[in-house]
Order: sequence, then C-alpha cells, then structure tokens
Amino acid sequence: MPAVLKKTMKKNMLLLTGHLKIKLLQVSDITSSYVDGLNDPEVNKFLVNARLQKQTKKSAADYILFNLRSPTNLLLGIFLKKPCVLIGTIRMGDISNFHYFCNIGICFFNKTYWGRGYASEVIKKVCSYIFEKLKLHYIEAGVYESNHASMRLFERAGFKIQARYKNKYRYDNEFKPVVIWGLINSKFNKKYLK
Repeated sequence: MPAVLKKTMKKNMLLLTGHLKIKLLQVSDITSSYVDGLNDPEVNKFLVNARLQKQTKKSAADYILFNLRSPTNLLLGIFLKKPCVLIGTIRMGDISNFHYFCNIGICFFNKTYWGRGYASEVIKKVCSYIFEKLKLHYIEAGVYESNHASMRLFERAGFKIQARYKNKYRYDNEFKPVVIWGLINSKFNKKYLK
C-alpha cells in the first residue's frame, strides 16, 4: 500500500514548474489579497464554501488548519517564483489508500494571473505527483458545467468525462448540471492491490 500523507511528506512537500512554486499552504501564508480574492464574486462563483459566508483571515486559517490536520486532504498554495506571491490554491481531497483515488480542485484567487497557462502547469505537475509519489490510480474533478474555464482546463490536462449529472451540486437555491472528469494512471502498479 502506498504511504499516503505521512507527516514528513506533508511537511516537505514542494513542487516546481517553470513559473511556479507549489507547497503546503500554511496559516502564515494568508494575505489580505488572498481573503479579498475569496470574497470576489467572480473568483468564488464556483467555490461553494467561499460563497456561503464572507471570508476572513480567521475562516481562511480554520480551513487551512482543517486540511493540515487531515489525513486525507492536501491544500497546496500556488506561488509565483519571482516575486514569491501566493496567487492560488489546489486541493487534493478524499485521498484513499484503499481505492487509490483522490479528487482535485483548483482556484486562482488573483485574477491578474488568469489566462496565462499557470493552471495547466499546476494541474500537470500535481497529477504527476499524485501518480508518481502518492502512487494513486485515479483522480477525479467535479465541475459545474457552466464553469467553462475549468472544463477546458481538465480536458487539456487529459481528463476524460466520466459522468454528467443534471442536478448534482447545489448552486444558491437550485441544483446545477455537473460534469465529473477523471484521469487514470496508466502506469499504476497492481502489486499495490495485494
């Protein structure tokens, strides 16, 4: 069975792309621009928890601490390399040692960095980490069908549509169509199943 989320793994987690540094998000990383971004209606349009209530440094800290303490979740900060600025987050949730599965979600709260290809850099790097280091078999992302940017992002990253639901996720006072995207680790070692 793969060693998923050992304390040392969480503590030392650092991934690098051409432009970005991806590391475990800490309470000390919270900035006013992070909180402001979470409260921006254009940013949080598809973020259920962020839209439920006005976000504060305390609510952001509580969410970070919840993920830091969790044995099945990783909340990573996405930082520019130069200058070292937090511009988004990516979360791996429900990591399972039995099913060799996790789900994934990404948010760039700093709109200055939208449309630059950074989300694609992050998704590719994090998916490689999930398959190569965590040794998982399957990654899933649930996306509101009207979230066209995320739909394109996961398609470009090689995810395939696994299911469509007409009324799966709540959005304000109604339920909206959702597309479930999946990516399978073609190099998964079945010896882990024994």
